[in-house]
Amino acid sequence: MTAQLQIRTRRQAEGTCQEETLTAAGVYRQTPRGWQVTYPEGEGVTVVLAAAPGEVTVTRRGAARSRLVFRPGERYEGLYGTPYGAFDLALTAHTVRYDLSPAGGRVELGYVLTLGGGDADMEITVDIRTDQPKGI
Repeated sequence: MTAQLQIRTRRQAEGTCQEETLTAAGVYRQTPRGWQVTYPEGEGVTVVLAAAPGEVTVTRRGAARSRLVFRPGERYEGLYGTPYGAFDLALTAHTVRYDLSPAGGRVELGYVLTLGGGDADMEITVDIRTDQPKGI
């Protein structure tokens, strides 16, 4: 089903804080393990966010490529691919929460991201809204 998304990102590193809000239309569906939403992020990039018991996975496809796995208290290491090459990254999640239903809901991620030798404290909140009543 079609969903409206509001994605808020907060990045704090080296004494500065950056906040960004993106709105997008996406496709939202229930899966055997939980919920999944797919949406465009910039030119040539598609994001798939999947929430399952105990974890949230964010996969980027297209011009930017990555697969990030968020599990509370666990470190995840992977690559962030761009047209200019791939970069090593690591994240340690401290907040992984979601409350989703056919009507939509919210996903909250808090983590420390290590990319290019530097650390950043990250927070992402994704609000998902469909036209389905909450009780269905």
